[in-house]
Amino acid sequence: MHRPYPISKEKWIMQHTWKNLVFFHYPVSFRFIRPLVPSCLDLDRYDGTLWIGIYAFCMDKIHLRGLPFSFFSPYYGVNVRTYVTYKGKPGVYFLSLDANNRIAQKISRIWYRLNYFHAYITFERMNNCNCQLKIPPHEHLNIPHL
Repeated sequence: MHRPYPISKEKWIMQHTWKNLVFFHYPVSFRFIRPLVPSCLDLDRYDGTLWIGIYAFCMDKIHLRGLPFSFFSPYYGVNVRTYVTYKGKPGVYFLSLDANNRIAQKISRIWYRLNYFHAYITFERMNNCNCQLKIPPHEHLNIPHL
């Protein structure tokens, strides 16, 4: 079973679309990742390996429930995550969350209690297959360069 627990019965509060999504996954050592993740979370392994994921995307069509319009313009985001379990329930632990939209970054910090940072992210489509994503270094993120 893909989801080992039931879907929430709570009403949705936001919908959005991720466009131009790219995933990068890198195997990491226990010694590298354990100090970055709270001890109450168990590190999840796939085929015995710990992984870190880097997701870059454009978030578009952002709509809050009950509002007839969207007050967000599309924005670019990057998150760095690892995979964890808590009391047997799988999830992700975000090591870094970045957005190039200050309003979205601040709302995510306040409403969702996510540790988003503002970043200057640019995305340029070079042709049908290639793109270039530029993200400045993370002064707020205390992990070694990947």
